[in-house]
Amino acid sequence: MKYPVYYILHKKTAILRHFLERIAFTTFTSPPLKHLENSSFHRDYLMAINDACEYLNTNLKGFIEMLTDHSQWPQELWDRVDGDAVEFNRNITGNIGRKNICANTVCSFDLKYTYNTLSSVLQMLGQQQKSVSLCDYGCCNANVSFSMLIGGHVSSLKMYDLYSESTEFIRSRIVKYGLEDKAGWKNVDEPATGELFDVVYCIDVLEHTPNPSEILEYRIAPLL
Repeated sequence: MKYPVYYILHKKTAILRHFLERIAFTTFTSPPLKHLENSSFHRDYLMAINDACEYLNTNLKGFIEMLTDHSQWPQELWDRVDGDAVEFNRNITGNIGRKNICANTVCSFDLKYTYNTLSSVLQMLGQQQKSVSLCDYGCCNANVSFSMLIGGHVSSLKMYDLYSESTEFIRSRIVKYGLEDKAGWKNVDEPATGELFDVVYCIDVLEHTPNPSEILEYRIAPLL
């Protein structure tokens, strides 16, 4: 349910390369940096990068190369579709899908305030009730919401999107962290089941759909 983020990345490639080379390389090739030990944001960011490298069977150099290449293929992808976001997503496969995993792993954490806002809301709810359920609608890699589950901020996580290579990445993370009983992925093409959630997380999705109000009314309305 997301367009690839090449239009952001082509402007930020130099900054992203500097960030990864200065922080990620140092973190993964030596003991964790002291200033990152108390930062859940940076820990989750680097954990997601590490998991992506494992899934893609590459190292950080390969990750950065795919991240850089990501800005070079969108026109090729657009040539095969008619501008429909759903059809666009279905064509994110093969090497395109691998590059998209890298790009979305970085861009999920591009705006720190979204991470902090979601974390604060979930922690507040956690103080009021025993369990908190989270829905990530149009999840792509689900990096931020998955971090909330790993960090114990939610008791369950349901992720919705169209099937792509990112789906298999998500499933690999669920197995890696032993969260099969707490996390699940569902295709948005399937009929709505009327599930209710304490919190719905939906970023860069609704503006790419033909009828956002229908989604809000029938699919992802949070428990009130």
